[in-house]
Amino acid sequence: QEVASKKDQQQYWARKEEPYRFDTVKEFAEAFQSFHTGRKVGDELASPYDKTKSHPAALTTKKYGVNKKELLDANMSREYLLMKRNSFVYVFKLTQLAIMAVITMTLFLRTEMHKNSVDDGNIYTGALFFTVVMIMFNGMAELAMAIAKLPVFYKQRDLLFYPAWAYALPTWILKIPITFIEVGVWVFMTYYVIGFDPNVERLFRQYLLLLLVNQMASGLFRLIASAGRNMIVSNTFGAFVLLMLLALGGFILP
Repeated sequence: QEVASKKDQQQYWARKEEPYRFDTVKEFAEAFQSFHTGRKVGDELASPYDKTKSHPAALTTKKYGVNKKELLDANMSREYLLMKRNSFVYVFKLTQLAIMAVITMTLFLRTEMHKNSVDDGNIYTGALFFTVVMIMFNGMAELAMAIAKLPVFYKQRDLLFYPAWAYALPTWILKIPITFIEVGVWVFMTYYVIGFDPNVERLFRQYLLLLLVNQMASGLFRLIASAGRNMIVSNTFGAFVLLMLLALGGFILP
């Protein structure tokens, strides 16, 4: 850079017996191309490269360094490790749900609920509505955890560590057993104490339905976290979505 500069070129002038004159970049390039080294480089560049002589590992042919299964396994292991580190959150959620289940059991304590009037139906509907609200709000803890992991995810995704699906799938799959436990604690503690239909088939139907509601809530809050990207926006938007779900759920606004 200094050799090509008008200010600094003179200090590199080697022929002291000759007066200095400024050489432009174009003159340097022409001199190099006329020199035997430049001609040799030009000849090498002019001939097409024989790809058969290159090492197969010299250039990558894939977007990611490993195959899809290994990407999924790596993200699965990482997500499992993060879940173990954040085990307090899941234990706390489960304990909170159990305490709320005990409170609900005492609130709707019935050995036999009557089914003879609209008021009796309202009691059933209130119990079911409160159950759905509890299961849905229990997934709100995903919001903060998802936002905390977003900066690392975006950085690693942009550096082509893994595609987005390899990050999202383990997050969903590994949460399924926790959903089974959480919903199981609620349903098996409250169903018969509240006085719902004693048919065991109805018990498992409610269990399945609440499983799906919990999965929907977890996915919804993860979506809100990825769309909002910070706690203020995500909490505001999450509260609005919950308000819409509750208002249009058929209980508050029939």
